Amino acid sequence: EEAAYAYASYRPDDCCTSNGIKEKWRQDICHWTYSVVDHFDLSRETVAISLSLFDRYMAAEGNKCTGETALLTSLTTLFVAVKLNEKKTIH
Repeated sequence: EEAAYAYASYRPDDCCTSNGIKEKWRQDICHWTYSVVDHFDLSRETVAISLSLFDRYMAAEGNKCTGETALLTSLTTLFVAVKLNEKKTIH
């Protein structure tokens, strides 16, 4: 299955409001994280760890972010969750 992700399709300028990250963006990040984990046949518990780390980081930053920060944070927290939780090697 081929998957193509265009950075521009995520419209990082439309990510956050003055009150924090938009609910739709968090849902999209959650959906993307599940898609990655399912694609590599990893444990879905990894998603819970990743989103917990994401939420904690955002809370520590006062829920203030830019689109680039939200995308980078979601990728980084997934990477850390995989390293902490997964035993199998991804090829």
